[in-house]
Amino acid sequence: MDKNKEIRLTAPKVDVYVNHLSTSGFQPKGCTPETLSMLPELFAEVMKISPYYANGVRVLHLCVDRGPIEDFGDYDDMHEWGEVENRAEFEQLWKDYYPDETKWFSVNFYECDDYQAIWINHKMVISHRPKEENKASAFDINATELIAWLIYEVKKCQREILSGTYNDRVARDLPPGHRFGTITRKAVWEICPEEKQEYFENLPEPDVQEFMELMRDTDEEKTPASYLPEMTSGLFFHCCELGYRSNNYEKCGKISPRDLYLAYADGRDEGLRDIPEDSAAAFNKWYFDRERCGGHPWEVCRGGNSTHVSLYILHSDQGFYFSVDGRSWGRSVESINFYLAIRRAGYPVVIRDGKKLANRLTGTDRIGIVPDGVFPSYCESYFHDDNIIDFMNLPDTDREIWASRCVWFHEPKLRIL
Repeated sequence: MDKNKEIRLTAPKVDVYVNHLSTSGFQPKGCTPETLSMLPELFAEVMKISPYYANGVRVLHLCVDRGPIEDFGDYDDMHEWGEVENRAEFEQLWKDYYPDETKWFSVNFYECDDYQAIWINHKMVISHRPKEENKASAFDINATELIAWLIYEVKKCQREILSGTYNDRVARDLPPGHRFGTITRKAVWEICPEEKQEYFENLPEPDVQEFMELMRDTDEEKTPASYLPEMTSGLFFHCCELGYRSNNYEKCGKISPRDLYLAYADGRDEGLRDIPEDSAAAFNKWYFDRERCGGHPWEVCRGGNSTHVSLYILHSDQGFYFSVDGRSWGRSVESINFYLAIRRAGYPVVIRDGKKLANRLTGTDRIGIVPDGVFPSYCESYFHDDNIIDFMNLPDTDREIWASRCVWFHEPKLRIL
């Protein structure tokens, strides 16, 4: 490719490269040696711009023309494949995908030691270690055009930063779907009242008030009021049963507490099920066995990585106590019910992020808004406020209404180093 040739891509062509290079996993597809050979020039230009994040990641927001309909697709091919019936449908499909004359792309660049990576709209398209041998494959993708375009766009951004137009344009025109911000739970409920109704369906008002008072007036979020001198697996299964009953789990009353645990927990209990239920000595031998690892004995309501409920047995110099952990939006009511049931039974128990869950009940907590393409989980590093424990993308429906209720973060002002 002629390096002196100006490369301009339209939005559909950029999307084609993104879709071809990115995968559903953590690594993108491989690129040809010719593509990788262009990365030093690209990153040399990128590193002239100040970082966006403290870890050195550079971010550029590019506004790209939609271009002619021919860049979207070939009518004859799409008609032959049955994707469209006529030219009117073809044009409407183009406008559905690209309703505006331009489309924004957020491009992240990361270079550290012997590693280079590029994300476009939060999809990884390049992952490369220059010092490692890169064996060519017949499946490698030729993305020289994309890299040449990025070099052109980076240099263009450099000129705009120097002239003062880049930062102003991004601050003024960057769409909400590319921004970080927050929205209060109360605002969410005002836009979607059915969500509030559904959330409180299994949490009566007296329980709400009891929980809020406990979190307001005590330190039982982190420290129990008392401790147990000893623990048994039988007591653990009993407390699990209390929690299951408080959430109206179907098998309660039909099988033993131990079998309830086996029915609803993760299953990887590291042998907890086999301990004599009335033996504190047997439990201690199991609990303090540091060779035992790899299981999930405390995941009492199974779910995903961030969507399960755990009931931990913790130990300190004062003794044993329980700790409930399940702060995800979809499981937090179950967690609150678990906590209240165990506490009402007189057992020492705390609940992780209890005060934050109490704020959620009043709608005063804030939810972190992350850009389209960012999965709204484990996003704490994007926010410097420990009180934000929920995250969401801006909904497509009524997006303008949602955006008007958000508090948007200011984009960092970039400069030339």
